[in-house]
Amino acid sequence: MSEAKVSRLLILDDEKVLVDILCRIVNECGYEARGAYDHDTAMAIAREFEPDFFLTGFCNSCDKNGCESIAELETFLPQCRNVLFSGTASAAPFIEEYFRRGYEFQVFAKPLHPQDFLNWMRSHGATARAVAKKAVPDQQQSAEKSGESGTDSEREMVKKKSRFSFLSRKNK
Repeated sequence: MSEAKVSRLLILDDEKVLVDILCRIVNECGYEARGAYDHDTAMAIAREFEPDFFLTGFCNSCDKNGCESIAELETFLPQCRNVLFSGTASAAPFIEEYFRRGYEFQVFAKPLHPQDFLNWMRSHGATARAVAKKAVPDQQQSAEKSGESGTDSEREMVKKKSRFSFLSRKNK
């Protein structure tokens, strides 16, 4: 039986912390992710890495906006699914213009929660590798003592949720 190809994601944004955190989360969830902080680097990585998905911000503090990056990437990776995320309403006319010109890409508003993006990827055919469970003795012992029940996948989901709780949608 052959194993499915693991989906690849390229992330472009000028917010280095955002790119690095998203890459880490995506990699830990069984996908392959690479990040870039400017257009030229992203295009060089895309040519070598050949991502299945491309996530870019609209304003990337470089000479090209996210729509222009998507347009260039489509010239050599037409099968790549493109996603643009923006936190500014001023991007709307540019996005509409690219839609009129025939470009197709998903648009998300910032802030984009990692789980929402992972769900979107899965709904669009993303394939992850099996992720090895990490033994966390303290959590396992406390769960056993409290009589916690549930399937292995339910317990793993709780661990992932707590691991990324600092990315909560709500500010406390």
